[in-house]
Amino acid sequence: MSTALRNPLGIVPAYAEAAVADGQILTVGAADNNVAVQGATPGASAPCLGMSMNTTSAAGATDMVMLGIWPGIAGGSITRGDALTSDASGHCVTAAPAGGTNIAIIGFARASAVAGDRVPVQIAPQILQG
Repeated sequence: MSTALRNPLGIVPAYAEAAVADGQILTVGAADNNVAVQGATPGASAPCLGMSMNTTSAAGATDMVMLGIWPGIAGGSITRGDALTSDASGHCVTAAPAGGTNIAIIGFARASAVAGDRVPVQIAPQILQG
């Protein structure tokens, strides 16, 4: 998948606590206005805030897309329409919560993809219950 399908809205500046790559899923950082790369299968207490709009090689300023469509990095096989959450690298994977388990999702896939592809994500952060 190309990175052609982009419609970033709600772009917010933030301070990345470590290096981030364009398209990684971000979560709340340790201080106000800080963000960190989201970890694997985030729970309700670690919300997916948005996706990184640019790459920072070290801790520093980054722009976060909190609404709209942005190409994320696929961490596995994804089918268009899938609800997406994060793997341990902040990449997009299909959300599959166990029954009664709540997980944070970043949004929904607009196209199918395989690991390493860029997948357009309709960003709609929320909690999904299994």
